[in-house]
Amino acid sequence: MDWDEAMASAAPADCVPLAATDPPYILYTSGTTGRPKGVVRDNGGHAVALAWRMASRSVPRRVRHDAVPLSVPGR
Repeated sequence: MDWDEAMASAAPADCVPLAATDPPYILYTSGTTGRPKGVVRDNGGHAVALAWRMASRSVPRRVRHDAVPLSVPGR
């Protein structure tokens, strides 16, 4: 299946509410032991960062994608 086929058969989905504690992803890291482990992240930090970004940069409501870094080098 390619992108065009997937989009042609796709149906719209309603938005669903998310809690700040709902996990959007799991970050896998080797840590200091060299043994892989997963760290479950939550939505709270992303929501705060997005709200700040929208308020500080005057991002129009029509914008659906914005590259907000998840980490800052040197911190």
